[in-house]
This record gives sequence, C-alpha cells and structure tokens, in this order.
Amino acid sequence: MFFRSSSTAKKLNELGNMPPSLNSEEKRVFSQLLVSAQVQGARWCIFAFVELLLMVVLVAAISFMTPLVKTIPYMVKVDNDSGQVLATPVQAQEFVVSPKLIAAEGRNFVRNLMSIDPFLSRRDLARASTRVAGKARAEFKEYLATERPFERMAKTPGLIRTTEINSADVSQDNIIFIFAQTSERISSGPALLTKWRFTLHYVIEPSVDEKGLQDNPLGFVITHFERLQDSLQ
Repeated sequence: MFFRSSSTAKKLNELGNMPPSLNSEEKRVFSQLLVSAQVQGARWCIFAFVELLLMVVLVAAISFMTPLVKTIPYMVKVDNDSGQVLATPVQAQEFVVSPKLIAAEGRNFVRNLMSIDPFLSRRDLARASTRVAGKARAEFKEYLATERPFERMAKTPGLIRTTEINSADVSQDNIIFIFAQTSERISSGPALLTKWRFTLHYVIEPSVDEKGLQDNPLGFVITHFERLQDSLQ
C-alpha cells in the first residue's frame, strides 16, 4: 500500500478529536473512515439536489402539457348484421336542470315546511332544513320560533295541518312563486282553510360528496324565502 506521508501525517496531527490511545496506523484508518463518510454524505446531498431539480422540471413539463391533452369520449357499437364494430365520437352536453324538477323541489319544500303532524313533522322539517342556506337558514329558525309546530301539537292533541299546492311558477331565473292552501283541523273537527303565497330564491349547487348527492342530488338550495297569507280567499 502507498501512503501520502507528508500531507496525511500533518492532517492526522492536527486532528484534535483522535483518541490518545491510537497509534499512527490506527489514526490513519480512523481518519480515512471519517473522511470517507463525509465525502459520501456530500455526494448524496449533491445527488438529492440534482434529483430534486429534475423532479421540478418534470412537474413543470406535465403541468404545461396537460392543457394540450383533450379527452374525446367514443360510443362503441356492434352492427347486428355485419358484426362490424363502429366507434363514433360523442359530444358531451352540459347538464341543464329542468324547470319541472325545480318546481317539484319547491313544492316539496313548502309541504315539508308547513307540515304539522305528530308522526311526520319531525321528518318533514328535517328535510326542509337540508334545503336552506345563508339567509334562509336564519329565516327557517325564525319560522320555527313563530310557528312553534311542536309546541302547538303538544298543547293540542290531534292537531294536523296538510298542504295542497295549487301552482308553482318558475318562469323567472332562480325564483319560484308557489301558491298553496293549508287545511288545519283538530282530529275529526272542521278544517280551517288558509291560502298562502311563497317566494323562494334558490341556487343550484351540486354536492361533491356521496352523502350530499344522496340527500340532495339536484343541488337545490334555497337562499331566501317569504311566506305571505293570501288575502284572496
């Protein structure tokens, strides 16, 4: 083996962390192991830095190329006579909510909101509460505080109120006008008929989570509603 006697010996003598019990040969081996570990660590640091730069370049390239990729769906059909496989591109169309579906959501909300029934009111009001947001949430709480359906049912056993929807107007964007009539009675007593006009402001915000899609697949959300008693009896 060949050693660099001059420079290595000088460095060994300058090392202050060498155990005093080591001889020159042992000190040389110890210093080589120490320096070798330091060199290896420096090399791995440089390698990791270069690899990081490459990953940044790769992510930038993918981000730049992604908008250039266009996905085209195809409809594949098999001809019954010839057995030939035909693939034709399909034009994706934006989903447009039908006015009938919007009117149905508005009718259901009014029925659930006005429900007074010992067996159904809790469920109906819970469903109505899932359709309100923002200002309508405070209006819903105010309605419950004013109407007090559960307190009325507790004080008057047999109290039932049903709601019949006469018409629903969805001709204006994000507004539904609903005309309804309630029939309120105690057990088999005479019914008290009252006509109402509802104004519902809504938005369509489809949910992205599974539970939201199950509870409200259309994404129908009421942001403001008003209830007025119709003077035309």
